[in-house]
Amino acid sequence: MKILWFIENLSLGGQQTQSVNLIRRFKGFEKKLEIDVIYFNDGPLHNQFEEVSNLVSELFPLERKAIYNPFNIIKGIFKYYNYLKNKNYDFVISNGIVSFGFSSIMKSFFTFKHVRLLGGPLVDIEPSYEKYFHNILPFHKKVDIVFFCEGTNKIESSRYGNKLKIFPQGVNIKMFYRRDNYYRQEIRKKYNILSSDVVIGWVGRIASNMEIKNTIKLGGLLKKRNLTNFKILIVGGGSWEKEMLQLIDNESINSNCIFLGWQPMELIPDLFQAMDIVPLLDDDPVGGSILREAMACGSLVISVDRINKTQSTFIKDRYNGCLVSDINYIEKCADIIKDYMINNREIYYEMALNGVRYANQNMSFDLQAKVIYEGMIND
Repeated sequence: MKILWFIENLSLGGQQTQSVNLIRRFKGFEKKLEIDVIYFNDGPLHNQFEEVSNLVSELFPLERKAIYNPFNIIKGIFKYYNYLKNKNYDFVISNGIVSFGFSSIMKSFFTFKHVRLLGGPLVDIEPSYEKYFHNILPFHKKVDIVFFCEGTNKIESSRYGNKLKIFPQGVNIKMFYRRDNYYRQEIRKKYNILSSDVVIGWVGRIASNMEIKNTIKLGGLLKKRNLTNFKILIVGGGSWEKEMLQLIDNESINSNCIFLGWQPMELIPDLFQAMDIVPLLDDDPVGGSILREAMACGSLVISVDRINKTQSTFIKDRYNGCLVSDINYIEKCADIIKDYMINNREIYYEMALNGVRYANQNMSFDLQAKVIYEGMIND
């Protein structure tokens, strides 16, 4: 059996790390399985994709803004056609809007099962396509199977009907797991973090649409409440770094922030060990790889529970983490952290340990891969 995995870039991100882990586990299910990967834009996970795949190829570079140029789209379609014409894949797996659209078009020329992995609700992950184009360009009609995380999926169910299959949340528990307290303190010492400091963490892209801005505002609110024994440990990089540093300055928390920039993937689990609390604060967050990794490493996770219900599929409020409503969520998160600092640290410590147990029992990539793989071949 031959599978083509079409992922739009090889950057550090939840979709990319999920793909690497799923490919690795797929190969364990069937010895003769061949999985090739194509992409538009290279990134730091290139070597990891090469380790788990038979072939990793660049289709052609396509930056985000370039998709609005019709010439680039036509060029991409021809290149994709030429790539596929001698390959004879049984399955093509797409992720983002462009790989999804291109693969749907190719269904008119080639015989393969088109499988799509959705990383979140359609209205959140591709709002422009949903608002303006999906009726004009109904790519969904050329998809055979769609996998979607647990949570509210009214639009997805209506759009895909019985093509829609649900898979559980996943985290690489072989890489992300809790270390002992001595090890955790040694990691903190590397970054001059006192044992009495409460460390709030961020790992991921720094962009204008990411939740890092609310983590910084959370720090500013803690400072205004005279809660000063905290550090915000920021791991990542991106186009919004200058603005982030200005926001840190505006909130007067420069001395409370440690900005490490991008770090090698193999160091990320250790950096999670240094974090006591990892929030993901937004109006209705749909992501969560940062939370699942933090949970598996033993950090207390805090997020917002609203319409899409993605976070509540794996965060059970006051059991393995904390959920707050979408009204004044930064203030409510600050309330929890104040309680953590002053009153009930043991209660939150037990929640974090429950998070580790929950990740091990319910969110391994082994389980996620099994559901997706069997759903594909038995459809």
